[in-house]
Amino acid sequence: QLEIANKDLKQFAHQVSHDLKQPIRTVNSFIELLRKKLEADLSEETELYMTYISDSAVQMGRFVDDILKYAEINRESQALETVDCNEVIIQIENSLRAQILQSEAQIIYNNLPEIAAHRSLISQLFQNLISNSIKFQRAGIPPIIKINAVENKNDYIFEFEDNGIGIDEENQSKVFDLFTRIHTQVD
Repeated sequence: QLEIANKDLKQFAHQVSHDLKQPIRTVNSFIELLRKKLEADLSEETELYMTYISDSAVQMGRFVDDILKYAEINRESQALETVDCNEVIIQIENSLRAQILQSEAQIIYNNLPEIAAHRSLISQLFQNLISNSIKFQRAGIPPIIKINAVENKNDYIFEFEDNGIGIDEENQSKVFDLFTRIHTQVD
């Protein structure tokens, strides 16, 4: 029953993704066409409304992507493997090179361990944490991201620290809730 439910969830997510992404693209396309058509006569208020519509469409697209990613995670189909976390960070630095250069971010880590993990999931987690540290930086202050791993008896505790805008104490327990966004806009 669980296999059937997972298969149904994945099919549903793909269908929803397909069905919702096209109207989102259409909304964004028409907003741009309206901007061009009304460019000379565009009031500040109209521009603001169009920006709200466009931003909302982008948020909807992210939500659809999140649903699709969640549905595609199938831990049973991925074997645990030895993952060198230093290599994962290097790959992420290459992936995020443009954002790192633009924000002047520094990523500081040293001798991270090799762990038994699902490579794609640990990479996605680390990339999301690093990307958020860059995205939610303090105005005018280059991000400094420190990554450390502390060994326990049977595992490691990874610590990610940055000098960004932070998360209010009342929202800290919600950070890893599914589909939750604490900061909807960058300060």
